[in-house]
Amino acid sequence: MRSVSEEPVPLHEEFIYCCGAATHVLKCGPWKDLSKDESKNLPRLLFMIIPGNPGLAGYYRTFIQALYCGLNQQYPVWVVSHAGHCKPPSGMEMIEDTDIKELEDVFGLNGQVEHKLNFLKKNVSKDIKLVLIAHSIGCYITLEMMKRASELQVH
Repeated sequence: MRSVSEEPVPLHEEFIYCCGAATHVLKCGPWKDLSKDESKNLPRLLFMIIPGNPGLAGYYRTFIQALYCGLNQQYPVWVVSHAGHCKPPSGMEMIEDTDIKELEDVFGLNGQVEHKLNFLKKNVSKDIKLVLIAHSIGCYITLEMMKRASELQVH
């Protein structure tokens, strides 16, 4: 008989374009899109990790799995890489090939703040409460996010 801690922890990995830059996202929990699913069964709380430098999502893999298990697998735990701080999979470029330039400098500090806000806007419903966990420069990014978007429901 396997104990709960030996069960595989569900982990979803994706590479997306956010603000035109390649972005690595790791998600613990079965919830792949919290912006479109209005199900009453989904939790209305998201734990989101903002990395330090380098902003590699993979560095936090073990941490988010442990946190997810520590929360009795009831709340999604996501980590979002910094814009461009990932090696995109084959066939994906570092910068999206588009005529629209979303940010002047998505790779700079201001751009990283806007990158995280844009990610939330496109992927998380406004009624979902957030617990933001950050490391190093991620703390600065988090504070700036809260200043710029006072509508965020941060707990």
